[in-house]
Amino acid sequence: VPVRLFPGHGGVLLATTRDASASGLSVVVAAPLPIGTHVRVELETPQVRQCLTGEVVRCRPLTPAARRRG
Repeated sequence: VPVRLFPGHGGVLLATTRDASASGLSVVVAAPLPIGTHVRVELETPQVRQCLTGEVVRCRPLTPAARRRG
């Protein structure tokens, strides 16, 4: 699901969710965000629009295999 990330330092980043659970959200984004960055997340589907807040706790590059899977 596409999402928009609004980091505390300003701007907006377009991202795609990889995994969501009650304890967190994993997204793929073109530019890395520093650990500890506070973000506002806007997630929209045809049924619902959610605005969430969170903090970056992990950031790692995708493996070549994960990139091929999309």
